[in-house]
Amino acid sequence: MLSCEVLEALRTDLKELIKPNSVPFEKKYRLTPGADIEISISELDGPESYRIMVESASGLLEAKIVGHRRVPALLVGLTSQKVSEYVVEREMPSCASMIHGGADEILVLYDCVKRFKLEPTLPFSTVIQTPKGERRIFSIGKEGNRYRLEMITSHIYGESMKTIGDIGDEALIPEQCYALLGRMLGEWLRPESVKSVKFALSDLEGSLL
Repeated sequence: MLSCEVLEALRTDLKELIKPNSVPFEKKYRLTPGADIEISISELDGPESYRIMVESASGLLEAKIVGHRRVPALLVGLTSQKVSEYVVEREMPSCASMIHGGADEILVLYDCVKRFKLEPTLPFSTVIQTPKGERRIFSIGKEGNRYRLEMITSHIYGESMKTIGDIGDEALIPEQCYALLGRMLGEWLRPESVKSVKFALSDLEGSLL
């Protein structure tokens, strides 16, 4: 499977895991050769107690929580962290036709940051070819003493959206781009019924085993 297809399959599975009867669950996703993510959810002794494990080449994240309603948000948060690690480090080309919507947009945006790091020339802009024609998806320009970042997407949030970043130091552009993309990835992976991944992750420290 292509990386974008694997991301779509992962997102589909996360939508199904909001249902209590989806547990136990265990599955491995190969984003690209050598970039595997393994997810498992199991019930523990005690009412509404669950163990979540998300493993990648960088190690295992494992948490024990009470209440199935907390499972999906925490799982999305942990999974998006692992996906982000891989797409930052490895080459995962998107489909030239961009037929996989948000998955392709995610991969293109991460690739844009990689290319900017290799050639940090300003202004920097990336135009993609979509079924509806050419579209600018990523740009960085200097405005006075600051730097303006724009990411224009059509699928990640379910509608056309412009994400803007204001960056004070040129050296921080890649870092802040990746921070924004990490949040966008989490939003794309998040099922509609999961209201906040951020709050779930704020409780993570106390839940880790």
